[in-house]
Amino acid sequence: MSASTDNPRNALVIPVLGRFYAALHDGAETVLRVVAGGFLAIHGSQKITNPFGAAEMVEGLGFYPGALWSLLLACTEFFGGIFIAIGFLTRPAAFAGLFVLLVTVWFHWVTMG
Repeated sequence: MSASTDNPRNALVIPVLGRFYAALHDGAETVLRVVAGGFLAIHGSQKITNPFGAAEMVEGLGFYPGALWSLLLACTEFFGGIFIAIGFLTRPAAFAGLFVLLVTVWFHWVTMG
């Protein structure tokens, strides 16, 4: 019995394409990391040019002092996105980015309806 059929969670979606999946596995993870980190860095680049520009917005969300949280937001998005894209400290950068995105989701979906 092969490894993909030992555990139903590891079963391939289309078993005939098993060799194709294996060939793309490492490359697909790299492309996903580079694209996600790149988009986060691009979004953060707008904030890193004026790191205290979002101070009023973050205070409106309840994070005081706004200047500190605005700076942390800009650095997390910009430098965290770069770190994720190049694969340096990927897990800590992704963990920090997770909190930024969770606050974003909370603000846009829950607070604003």
